[in-house]
Amino acid sequence: MKKIISSLSLCLSLIGLQAQNGQIVGGSAVTNGDYQFMATLLSPNSSGSTDLSNDFFCGGSLIAPGWVLTAAHCVTDFSTSPAKAVLPSEVEVGFDIYALENPNGTWIHRTVDMVIVHPDFLDGSDENADVALIKLSSPVMGIKPIALPAGENDTLHEMIGTMLRNIGFGSNFDPNIVPNFHQSDTLLFVDLGVISVDSAKSLHSDYADLNGRALPTLGPDSVQDKSPCFGDSGGPLFNDHGIDPVQVGVVSWGSFCGDADYAAVFARVSKQITWIKSHIVDLSTDNPQKVELAFVGNQKLILMEAGDESELRVFDGLGRIVYFETLANKEKDLSFLRSGYYTLSIEKNGLQNRIKYVAP
Repeated sequence: MKKIISSLSLCLSLIGLQAQNGQIVGGSAVTNGDYQFMATLLSPNSSGSTDLSNDFFCGGSLIAPGWVLTAAHCVTDFSTSPAKAVLPSEVEVGFDIYALENPNGTWIHRTVDMVIVHPDFLDGSDENADVALIKLSSPVMGIKPIALPAGENDTLHEMIGTMLRNIGFGSNFDPNIVPNFHQSDTLLFVDLGVISVDSAKSLHSDYADLNGRALPTLGPDSVQDKSPCFGDSGGPLFNDHGIDPVQVGVVSWGSFCGDADYAAVFARVSKQITWIKSHIVDLSTDNPQKVELAFVGNQKLILMEAGDESELRVFDGLGRIVYFETLANKEKDLSFLRSGYYTLSIEKNGLQNRIKYVAP
C-alpha cells in the first residue's frame, strides 16, 4: 500500500514503513562540512534553537542562493479543497545542520518569502510531479548550490544501474504505533541504484501509476536493506561521481522501507527542470543582485526604464503562470487581473524583480 505522510501539523513526512533501524535504512553518517547544499525544513520560530528534533519535518536542497527545492507533499495543505501551498510563515529553513539534537552554533537560518507547489500535484492530475520551490527571505551566501540537469533530456546522471546518493534525517515508522516515530539525530547518506519505471511496476501494483516524471530506485544488493524512510521527504538524490554533485531526484514516496519487493520513488528533476527554471531566472549565479526594475501604483506596473527587453510573467496564488508579455511601454495596466493574490516577475538582461500584488 502506497504511503505518503505529509501533514505539517504532525511534522512527519515521507516514505515508507517498517524500517529495521531508526534512520535512513542502511545509511552512514555524513561528515560535517560535506553536502552543504542540504536544506532542513523546520517549523516556525526555530531560529537559534539548540535542539531541532521537534522542529524538523522534511529535507530539501539549495539550488540557487535564494531558492530551495523540496517535495510538494512537504509543503502542501491537504485540508483544503483544492489543496494549496502552505503559507510562507509556516515554514523555515536551516543549513549546515548535521545533528538535530545538538546542531552547531553557527547553523544558518532563513525564513521564507514564497512557497510554490507544482500545479499538477496540487490539482491531483499527476502525483509524480512531487516538487515544490521555496523562496528564501534572503540568499544563502558561502554555500555552493547543487547543480541540476541542463534540460529535460539530460539523462546522463540517471541512467539505469547508476548508483546515486540520498541524504537525510530519515527514520523508521511502525504504522500501528505512531508515537514510536523517531527521526535520526544524525544526517545520513545511502547509495541507491536506478531502475526503470517498468521494473518498478513489475515489483508491485503500488507502482502502477508511475510515469516518466518518477525515478524509482533499489538498494545495491540482492536483499534491499537500503532506502530512505520517514523524515527523508524532499531530500536530494544526486550523482556524486563527478567534480560537482548533480541532483536528479527529490525523495517522494515508497511503500516499505528496506524491502527488496518495494522501490523508493523520487521525483525526477530533469522532467521538472522547465517548470523550475520558469520561476528562477539564473540557477548558476553565486552573487545575486537585488534589483528594482519596476513598482506598482494605481493598478499599474511601472517600469523603472522603458524598453522592449523587459519580460512580465504573472503567477497566481498556486504558482501557475497566468500571463506573459514582452513589455514595450513603461506602464502596464493590471486591471485585467481578477481579484486575488499574484506575483509579478519582471526580467531584463538577466536580472529579475518579483513583486507581490493583490488585485482588487
